[in-house]
Amino acid sequence: MQKLIHDHPSDSPRVLLLGVTKGYAGLDFKRGSLLAVDGMKEMIDAEWIGDVPNSRTVLHANWLNLADTPEHLGAFDIILGDGSFAALGGGISQQADLWKVTAQLLKPSPSSFVGLRHFAPLDKDTVESIQEEAKNGKIATDGIYRFRLGMAMRDRTTHQVDMVEVCKWVAEACDNNLEAFVKQAGWPETAVTVLSGGVLPRVTFSPREVLAELAEKAGFRLRETDVGDYEMADQSPVMVFDRP
Repeated sequence: MQKLIHDHPSDSPRVLLLGVTKGYAGLDFKRGSLLAVDGMKEMIDAEWIGDVPNSRTVLHANWLNLADTPEHLGAFDIILGDGSFAALGGGISQQADLWKVTAQLLKPSPSSFVGLRHFAPLDKDTVESIQEEAKNGKIATDGIYRFRLGMAMRDRTTHQVDMVEVCKWVAEACDNNLEAFVKQAGWPETAVTVLSGGVLPRVTFSPREVLAELAEKAGFRLRETDVGDYEMADQSPVMVFDRP
């Protein structure tokens, strides 16, 4: 993502971050400015790396309402997100709504782009295969485990999944002995608390091609997809969109 920003022709790009991901908020935006927006006050309080006058600031607001503020319309050179479209609990219809808003916020320029780390399912995964991997210590974190389970359990039409139901499935799969399961998987004890209830009640795990189709309907095209070498990279690629 850093290279994409450095390659942007503007020395002072205006950047919108959907969320407060530290790794994205801390990127070098040259002489530009960053506005980070998150609808969860508790997430801002826990994760935001801090304002910098005239350079970096945060706003507590709903992403879907950003176009209601005239000063935001056509104001941003770059829009970034880390799992932002997955965080929408309203299925692909709500993802389509966010693409429409994004189209209103991005500057009408050929150099403007949207860069997203998107959590996308691979249908080769099953809950049984994921559970077996976890028991054998082959899944690095409980977060990756939960997301992969959610992807496998999602509705195949809306691509929604209720993470509370995912956590219930986990409890049943390990005979309500989360402590023993977490120890067997090699995760820290804090994973017991996380796996006891969904952090985000509903999320939407749309496949890459579905997200690209939604983007196209809003006037975007998929420019490139970058799959890194980190764990779960094939299920969380960076997808870059621009206008044709």
